[in-house]
Amino acid sequence: MGSLLEQKIAAEDFADKDVSSIEENMVVGRAEWLKARFDSAAKEVITPKMNGLIDALLSEEAAGQIGAAPLMEGSEATVAGQMAFLKEELNGVSLGQIPSGSLTDDKLSDAPGQLKDTVAGKLDKTQLATAEGNGVMSSADKRKLDALDGANLLINGGFTVWQRGESFTVGTSRIYTADRWYCVKLAGEAESATVSRTEDGMLVSGATVSAAYMLEPQDAALLQGKQLTLSIGVKNSDGSMKYITRPVEVTGAMVSLGGFTAGQTVCWAKLEIGEEATPFVPRSYGEELLACMRYYQKTGTVFCPGYITVGGASFTYMPPVPMRIVPTIGGNVNDITVRPVDSDVIYEQTLGISASQSSGDALYLTTTAPGVTANRPCVVQIPAGITLDAEVYL
Repeated sequence: MGSLLEQKIAAEDFADKDVSSIEENMVVGRAEWLKARFDSAAKEVITPKMNGLIDALLSEEAAGQIGAAPLMEGSEATVAGQMAFLKEELNGVSLGQIPSGSLTDDKLSDAPGQLKDTVAGKLDKTQLATAEGNGVMSSADKRKLDALDGANLLINGGFTVWQRGESFTVGTSRIYTADRWYCVKLAGEAESATVSRTEDGMLVSGATVSAAYMLEPQDAALLQGKQLTLSIGVKNSDGSMKYITRPVEVTGAMVSLGGFTAGQTVCWAKLEIGEEATPFVPRSYGEELLACMRYYQKTGTVFCPGYITVGGASFTYMPPVPMRIVPTIGGNVNDITVRPVDSDVIYEQTLGISASQSSGDALYLTTTAPGVTANRPCVVQIPAGITLDAEVYL
């Protein structure tokens, strides 16, 4: 295939083919010769050169012959040279994940081990926020990378929700402290142990405390036999951070984080499917609270319409979030107020639950109403609220 330069038309290409160089005494009686001379320039010069130019432009070598302003000083001033320069620049920012010369669509996908997956695994939240803030990464791209983070199988993994209270004395019998977290003091520890809420997470004081998470039976069954990774962020008493990562095998309901000594704060815990730990990305408080309320709820003042029959009132309470199972009722169960229609208010009554008629979605509750003999509507008030416990226990 000829080069582009070979298709350039020169003056000598028209020798003996142009009309202007014909002498006047040469055309008399030569009509056919004159016609051929008129056509020769187009047929023998212009047409072959034009066809040659098109063929040259369609060839693989064309890009190396077409000029282009260099994007950087020193790069080759052709289209092919600039394409090679751009490819080299792209390969140079692929985090070493993409071998030279293999920048393909597959490599740019979010499949495990590829570029997006690598970026999500290498940058923590602070780095992603910095990239967004200085304009290197758009907010939309940051949200996409955040979404690539491996899903945390633990609810309240950042220890932000504490519906039961914010400080607990922990003994040798397990108790729930932060929502979904089961704690116990290690046997043989002389001092008492305390677990309390801080801005950083769950602070351990006094003695060593073991923390564990209880899976629902169906979740434990689904995770059995799968490769799981547990990662934990711990803040030591001197302010330094300690990161723990280990493989986990689910054989029962309990996922143990291990023991934490006095002065340590458990900042976060994450359980995920796979062999490698990915960055911990906290959920919003609202998301965590709603998830926790499947297992435990603490109500405020409640008013429910009810009906009195033979000295007792019954009514239905529907939890704002459906619970895992029919819960155990606790809290101020002996401080219920019954307000019958056309009758005096009855204070300090006792609340009960009919488990057989209740579900996690709707609780059929009963309370005493002494002195009322006629059937009538009423309003039942729970002034100080109650607790509903549907947690997983050993």
